[in-house]
Amino acid sequence: MGDKKNESVSRRASRCVIPAPERYFYALMTVGVVFYVCYCVYRDSIKYDGILNTYEFVPGWPLLGREKDISNFEWHFWYGMFWRLWPWYLAHVVLSRVVDQNAKQLKTFAFLSLSLVSICTIMGWKPVLLILGHCVIMYLSTFMGSCVGVWSVSLALLTTINVEVTIKLLKSLVEHDEEDFYLMIFTVALSNIRCTSFCIEKCWGQRDVADQRQTDTKTYKHHDSKVQHELGQKTLIQDETHRKAQTDDDRKKTDERDKRGEGENLANDTNTTICLNFSFMDLLVYIYYLPLFFTGPILTYNLFKKQFNSLEVPLPWTRVISHGVFVIRMIFWAFFNEFILHWFYFSALQNNVIVIKSVSLWTLTGIGYCQGQFFMNKYVVMFGFPAAFARIDGFDPPPGPRCISYIYLYSNMWKYFDHGLYSFMKRYIYIPIGGSHAGRLRQFVGSVMCFLYIFYWHGAEYYIFLWTILNFAGVFLEVLGGIISESPLVKKFETEKLSPATVQRIHALLAVPVFLTSCFSIFCFFGGRAVGYIFFYRLIIEGRNFSSFKLYYSIRIFLWLICLEKNLRVFQMTVDLVKNKEPSCCCATLRHGSAAMIRISVMH
Repeated sequence: MGDKKNESVSRRASRCVIPAPERYFYALMTVGVVFYVCYCVYRDSIKYDGILNTYEFVPGWPLLGREKDISNFEWHFWYGMFWRLWPWYLAHVVLSRVVDQNAKQLKTFAFLSLSLVSICTIMGWKPVLLILGHCVIMYLSTFMGSCVGVWSVSLALLTTINVEVTIKLLKSLVEHDEEDFYLMIFTVALSNIRCTSFCIEKCWGQRDVADQRQTDTKTYKHHDSKVQHELGQKTLIQDETHRKAQTDDDRKKTDERDKRGEGENLANDTNTTICLNFSFMDLLVYIYYLPLFFTGPILTYNLFKKQFNSLEVPLPWTRVISHGVFVIRMIFWAFFNEFILHWFYFSALQNNVIVIKSVSLWTLTGIGYCQGQFFMNKYVVMFGFPAAFARIDGFDPPPGPRCISYIYLYSNMWKYFDHGLYSFMKRYIYIPIGGSHAGRLRQFVGSVMCFLYIFYWHGAEYYIFLWTILNFAGVFLEVLGGIISESPLVKKFETEKLSPATVQRIHALLAVPVFLTSCFSIFCFFGGRAVGYIFFYRLIIEGRNFSSFKLYYSIRIFLWLICLEKNLRVFQMTVDLVKNKEPSCCCATLRHGSAAMIRISVMH
């Protein structure tokens, strides 16, 4: 049996490999292009340094002797904020250890108390009360017992941070500047997701309890009362006979065991962790949980409750050390991001419309590439740093984003960049509407609703709309390509007429339009619609004389990206074969030929 599995894996691995010289050519060309466009960004960062906005720079590290670009507001803000947050994170970990060792029954109270003190210290008491008010309103909505009602209230509260009238009122709650307002809106939006998750889970729990009661009632009515009486009499007789058969020594031993058991239970009762359920106190513990409160990642309540109720106490020191090493990794990436901003001014270049209209196409491409990579690095730290403290606490939050240069299907970007947001939409929007098992129409409607929620949650701005619609178009094209590639005619043609390597090349060619769509959506998201229009005009319309070159470049890049992922999967297969075990899940999805190379589901 094992030999057959190994042979099957070997056959699949061999079909995924294209000629080695061709792969090396793709790799060399791609790495060379990436280095060159980054060099162009570095060169023009020096060239246009004098005309960039001086307010977007501050003195950098003295050792480097260069100014630092601070025009990426989100990173500049959170980098400074984490310096304020880490003592509170550390205090949370210490408090958690102390409570675990001495008074586990006070853990929820201790968590909530420290969280409220720290959040009030950093944000002020007014934003904390605002979020508390949202929690009260959302919790009251659960008494309707309707998920539709919960969603209606959730979207209504979300509207308050999207409408100009209420935004003016919210600004009166902060006393300092736009940074405080940004922090308040950011945390309110995240709290809205958590409240929605909690309340929907509560409604589902109420429904399950009602269904169970109804089932128990029906079962009880169909039970014969006479049989119950006879069984009860028989049990009493058996118990009485058993008691009479016990000797005096047995009774003494039983009494001693009972006494020891009562003592142990009494000791355990005084040091037992209170399990989370669906009370208002549980909602507050979930919403204000300090490590994940400010930046996430999003952990849906079903997972939070399950993990909280099964926390490993005490956490082994080996795991504490490994999580501490992970914290050090996040600190390294934070400093790496800061180092990059001393040499590559891609954000400042993008913010100057005159500059991006005059730079070369290579530099323009490099700006887009650097923005995407830095966005990924930024969220590696923003998700990873607080998640590391949550892991020390015993939780298992979603992992950070995958490298976007490795992901060549844009639908996978939604799956693997923000795992928490993806899980939230899948569990509470996509699956309730029908999911992947209710036909193509329900899948389409579910996907549309997910993207509409993304648009509204991110701010309901026009540039967000452009980003959302282009993302949906890219995912739709991938799904359409998957449907076509799954058709019997196409699969037969690919299997009988083409080699797997040729099919990879064809799929790479067909992926270019999706690649371009995703690029322009990202440009709109990073720089707004004006910057997105400039990128589109310069790269597509103005650069039409170089369209053949750009097409060739895009095809080659995609060929290498696709082959890279396939070869990494092949490498994993080889490792699995050496270890004589089942292939890992990322490899086991490969199929005969190439039908699965582009097959994709929007929210599987």
